[in-house]
Amino acid sequence: MKEYERKAVPAEQPVELLVDRDHSPWRDFTGSPQEEAAGKRVEAVPDTSGLEISAHLSRYAAAAAPLIAIDRARRRVVVAAAHFEELRRVDATRLQAGQAMTVGRVKSRTLLEQPRTLALFLLESQLVETFWHIEAVVRLVGEERDGSVYRARFRGHHVYFTREKHEEPLAFTIVLDTASGEMSVRGET
Repeated sequence: MKEYERKAVPAEQPVELLVDRDHSPWRDFTGSPQEEAAGKRVEAVPDTSGLEISAHLSRYAAAAAPLIAIDRARRRVVVAAAHFEELRRVDATRLQAGQAMTVGRVKSRTLLEQPRTLALFLLESQLVETFWHIEAVVRLVGEERDGSVYRARFRGHHVYFTREKHEEPLAFTIVLDTASGEMSVRGET
């Protein structure tokens, strides 16, 4: 049985991610306000076989099954129930400093043993939203463990357009409780 395939990024290696609209699993599912709202809830399904896997997320798999998949027939994105409970997408761009929102719970001990990789998955899969229109650049600026709680601090900016281009700063912490499996995001200054 193949265990978690993505190798954890070494702690000394800096991490900077470009998270963009073109790589969003939800890219084709935002045609109306209702569809956009429905995409905030991410159902955990028992079987993701036969569903589309976003190429850039294919490296995130456990036991040879994808963690997240696109169900084009039902116009939704789902996560594997073997690893997660139902999740809620959190918009990190709208969190006030100190405000926390729960993403959901991870059930897989294998995933919880690699909290850095899990935090990066939440960003790259866009379960934690980091931009409004175009893209975000986020850097991992700090990590800490306090007992069973892992915290990954991110800073960066997101790009959006009104009549002109705007870049807004972004600062948040992904908090993973490796004992309970709870995943949350807290706004920072």
